[in-house]
Amino acid sequence: MKKKTHRTRRALAAGALLLIALGLGWLFRQHIGCAARAAYNRLRYGVTTVRAPADADRDGLDDAADIMLSARRYVMADPVYDSEYYDGGYPPEGRGVCADVIWRALKAAGYDLKALIDRDIAAAPQAYALTGGVPDSNIDFRRVANLNTYFSRHGETLTTDPEDISA
Repeated sequence: MKKKTHRTRRALAAGALLLIALGLGWLFRQHIGCAARAAYNRLRYGVTTVRAPADADRDGLDDAADIMLSARRYVMADPVYDSEYYDGGYPPEGRGVCADVIWRALKAAGYDLKALIDRDIAAAPQAYALTGGVPDSNIDFRRVANLNTYFSRHGETLTTDPEDISA
């Protein structure tokens, strides 16, 4: 009987160690900051990770990583395509269109794209041809043409050529 107890304890200990290892792996992927991942990537792949200087929601994760991870999380949740019009503008969680990936990812990083676009349309209505001079804050931030206009006016165009990346 003593041997069986000893084996059971050993199996439990091995199982506990496995759970701890899995938990640490999950923790590393989910919660350890960019610095640890950057060091890992540098050692393993010779890749240098660049951190964005901004952290709008002050969660310790730079905005670029926050936006990317939030967009990935939303897409991986497999949302249902839903192009309905919503009073207040926001579709329910798990529903939406392609443009919803953008505002949701920005919102998770601490940016209110709806408010930004509403202000820009008010400041430069002529730039937003789709509104026809009659802005609608319930839908304007979900329209691809308006997003294109906003980001053309306020963003920087980056290359998509992996051979043409500059520091």
